[in-house]
Amino acid sequence: MPHTIREANHADIPALVAIRLALFDEAGTMPPSADMPTVERLTYEYFTQKLGAGFWCWVVEIDGQIAATAACTLYEKPPHGKNYSGREGYIVNVYTKPEFRHRGYANGLIETILAWLKRLGIIRVRLHATRGGVDFYSRLGFAATDNEMEVYL
Repeated sequence: MPHTIREANHADIPALVAIRLALFDEAGTMPPSADMPTVERLTYEYFTQKLGAGFWCWVVEIDGQIAATAACTLYEKPPHGKNYSGREGYIVNVYTKPEFRHRGYANGLIETILAWLKRLGIIRVRLHATRGGVDFYSRLGFAATDNEMEVYL
């Protein structure tokens, strides 16, 4: 099916918010106690403020409809022996609508983001894979790490 991969713009924000909420729903990562109207409003505000300025997103567009998305944020840590610049990318919001799956769209989006990061000189890229996404990301060269931990304060 003919499609275009392009960087998202502010006109895409309502669709990006809906897709992010669909991702949460499908992945089962939203706690039952979450106030979804608040999550939706805050996500809209975040995208409005950060899209293209701290948060970059690409979409697959088919006949004027967004079929898939993937996004990236950048951050900087102190330099170390494997990454002298300390700059890293973090991929988020990788989602293809069910009716468009298994056509290589997510693969194209990830390759687009990785090429963009490489042009920026970023050499380390991380992401959080759902259980269903581990094999997909492994095929693209991502490797599981076992040393990360988290805490909510």
